[in-house]
Amino acid sequence: MSQADIDEVVASFAQAALDAKNIGFDAIEVHGAHGYLVDQFFWEGTNQRTDGYGGSLENRTRFGVEIVKAIRAAVGENFPIIFRFSQWKQQDYNAKLCQNPEELAHFLGLLSDAGVDIFHASTRRFWLPEFDGSDLNLVSLD
Repeated sequence: MSQADIDEVVASFAQAALDAKNIGFDAIEVHGAHGYLVDQFFWEGTNQRTDGYGGSLENRTRFGVEIVKAIRAAVGENFPIIFRFSQWKQQDYNAKLCQNPEELAHFLGLLSDAGVDIFHASTRRFWLPEFDGSDLNLVSLD
């Protein structure tokens, strides 16, 4: 995607959220999971970009952050933004977006700071711990 393409998609997410609010929705959810477009930026397995959207976790999260900020600007402060995320991908059930709880906290913090109110954690195998050395799954981590 070119920068113009990215800017157009970000603006489209914001417009769609505003449209949803205007027709009476109570909240919106951004699907940033399972290998879909936003998640393709997050995961280093699919994001091979060499610009400001690739490389570090912060850069790979930038597209999602820009979408959330644009939505927040469009819908205002009192309209909930939910963000769905996953570690696993449709094409790789063993993928890990974040390798440890600290990395996960940093990733989610970037999105929270951008305006996410609620995280919808998608866990494929809820009975398994998310990280080595922990008994907690993805939705029970603090």
